[in-house]
Amino acid sequence: MSEPVRNSSEDLAEFTEACPFPVIQCDVQGQVLLMNSALLNLLDTLRIPRDQATRILPEGYAALLEAVFQAAKGRAFDLKREIEGRFLEFTFAPIGSKRQVFVTIKDQTEQRYTALWMHNYARELEEVNRQMKEAQAHLVQSEKMASLGQLVAGIAHEINTPIGSINSNNDILIRSVGKMREFLNCAQCPAPVRENPDVVKIMRVLEEINQNNRIACDRIIDIIGSLRNFARLDESERKRVNIHEGLDSSLVLVHHQLKNRIEIVKDYGALPEIECFPNQLNQVFMNMLVNASQAMPGQGTLTIKTLQAGNEIQVKISDTGVGIPRENMRKIFDPGFTTKGVGVGTGLGLSICYKIIQDHRGRIAVESEVGKGTTFTITLPVQ
Repeated sequence: MSEPVRNSSEDLAEFTEACPFPVIQCDVQGQVLLMNSALLNLLDTLRIPRDQATRILPEGYAALLEAVFQAAKGRAFDLKREIEGRFLEFTFAPIGSKRQVFVTIKDQTEQRYTALWMHNYARELEEVNRQMKEAQAHLVQSEKMASLGQLVAGIAHEINTPIGSINSNNDILIRSVGKMREFLNCAQCPAPVRENPDVVKIMRVLEEINQNNRIACDRIIDIIGSLRNFARLDESERKRVNIHEGLDSSLVLVHHQLKNRIEIVKDYGALPEIECFPNQLNQVFMNMLVNASQAMPGQGTLTIKTLQAGNEIQVKISDTGVGIPRENMRKIFDPGFTTKGVGVGTGLGLSICYKIIQDHRGRIAVESEVGKGTTFTITLPVQ
């Protein structure tokens, strides 16, 4: 007895029902010819009546069906849409020579939410990592500055004692040479002694040495004062200070990087004292001045301008150096970013400055042009 002959429609129906994905078989006019159980379940989930199954399809599907059949030549078309909170992906594929199209539906909701969650988690993790790096950099730099402050204060104290002795002895020497000059100029001094070439030469040399010693002592005393002012270990609390004192102290400490090479222009305005952590702001000024110096490998001009704008003050530090490329402008405050090369910069300086200014409820901005120079503007509240 021969087996019954199966037609292609029955085979197609069995294939459609066996498919794990929701499937609709339509003709090119959009009439539904076949639906599998998976599609019926999806319609029930989306609360779409089964006799309105085409509501699940993307808008304008009827025109798309004809286009798929005419243009596909066996190639499938993919579309996506969101409906009732579900993210569905549709694949339109023509059925051989028939004017019919298979529409296979894949529910990508879980994958979509998983991908979205992973994306958000990655962003949160990146932000936490950035904050941890910034906090770590700030902590490391704070510890370094605390150690540096102790060292600077110790050095200033140790230098102060011998320089005090040298300064005192120099005063005695100056008075002694002065008395010798008085004797040589008085009437009781014999002319042969007063006019002796060796005596004249020795007196001139002694007076020049005394003058140079006085300048050197004054210079060292100024440096000691600047070291103490920079460290300010007794000022861990907020207090009202004159910003110009911090700027001048920082300039003294970086003088060795600037002398005989960079012209300093100070355009100080009338500023009120502001409430701040002086040692932290001195750290900012020092970093800015060192960066400006390094940005000018040859001759250049460093301009420091201060002014008051309402309840805020501004400190503008400008150099005529190499400038900052546009692609680096957004990264200069990022922890670890540096263009100074290995062994020269750690990439922490400007990020620490940014954090300190933020902690003072201030702002820091930068303007730069390659080959012409850079200006950093620090804005701080008076209170």
